[in-house]
Amino acid sequence: MAEEAPPPPPSPGFAEQGRIGQYQVPSTSDRSGLIKFAVKIVVIGMSIMMLANGVLAFSSLGNSKNALSDAFVAIYITLFASLLFFHEITQFYPIEQIDEVVARNFGFLFKPFGKGLFMIFIAFLNFGLTVDTNLGLSTGICLSIVGFGYIVLYLRNPEIFENEGIGGEGGKATLPPYVPQSGM
Repeated sequence: MAEEAPPPPPSPGFAEQGRIGQYQVPSTSDRSGLIKFAVKIVVIGMSIMMLANGVLAFSSLGNSKNALSDAFVAIYITLFASLLFFHEITQFYPIEQIDEVVARNFGFLFKPFGKGLFMIFIAFLNFGLTVDTNLGLSTGICLSIVGFGYIVLYLRNPEIFENEGIGGEGGKATLPPYVPQSGM
């Protein structure tokens, strides 16, 4: 009898069982890890919703009462939604360059209280659009609830967030000092 060939190795594009990128998906017995994972997924969903609202508002500037103001707000919404999205994605698939830029310029995102306040702030940007979209209103309301919920969850159960930050260091960014570029 001929020997059977061993099964082919898994494709590098697929995550192994129980992992998403570098992030270990918590088991159902790990309550705090499961809550933290669910919150990350909700924040990613909210950032996608906000990004869609920014793009929709930008494409609907013809119906706006104040096109210039709405254009700036739509750009800010799109940029902040992208920032929040990429910050959360790098928690699953660490990209050192993005982590360094975010930690240097938006270090408050690595602390639960700062991230919650940021979500509340960007939620109010959605209310600032004069373009009549129901998506903007629902995004603002949902993101406000998620931001307040994030802060309340942190204040009630700080142990859930004790390993937040770059490399799980509790929000302490260990980056090299900034060295300015030399002149021309």
